[in-house]
Amino acid sequence: MAVVLQEAHELLVLARRPDVRARLSAVGVPDEALAELEPRLVAAREAQSAWALARDPRKSEEVQEREDQGQTLRRRMVAAARWNLRDDRSAQGTLDGIVEGDSLADLIQDLEDLALLMEQRGEAFAADQTFDPAARGAEARTLAAAIRSDVAARRVLAESIDVDLRDRAYTALITRITELRAAGRYAFQDDEKLAPRFASAYVRNTNRRRNRASVDATEALASPAPG
Repeated sequence: MAVVLQEAHELLVLARRPDVRARLSAVGVPDEALAELEPRLVAAREAQSAWALARDPRKSEEVQEREDQGQTLRRRMVAAARWNLRDDRSAQGTLDGIVEGDSLADLIQDLEDLALLMEQRGEAFAADQTFDPAARGAEARTLAAAIRSDVAARRVLAESIDVDLRDRAYTALITRITELRAAGRYAFQDDEKLAPRFASAYVRNTNRRRNRASVDATEALASPAPG
């Protein structure tokens, strides 16, 4: 798709030249065909960008930072709870369950569970001057809500992308490109400089490499084996 978009842009620039436009019109290319190339290119570019964004597994720095903060907070809360609730078998069982999963969904739920644990057993942390269960619990709930919102936003974005829309935009663009290339090759058939510009450089280079590889393979088979 990236190659198609680039070559469509180059064709658009070429077709805007007054001499080229006049020659294309002279062989019967309607003005609408030239006028439609740019909006089709814009539509295809936007559809491709939206599709790529939805499929991109990378997260923004802000989102990744929140998740890292959540991981760090969970680790610290678990460590504090392990120590201060060391004589509470029920709490230790809850902590065992919390440390089992490591998915993003687990992180969100773990922060919620740890916040509740801090609320219910806050008095057990009274002797620990290095840890504030109420403050950490509130922070955990805030982070859990933010991470949950991030996940939901990415899911909505992914579900909103219509792959068929991208494919239709591509088809509309490539149809117009193919028509204009055919017209250009005909209109400039005697122009050695312009005629090649109405062909796909990507396809031409790919075919050249393929032919070169075929020749190399044939020559290798024909060469006598070293004796």
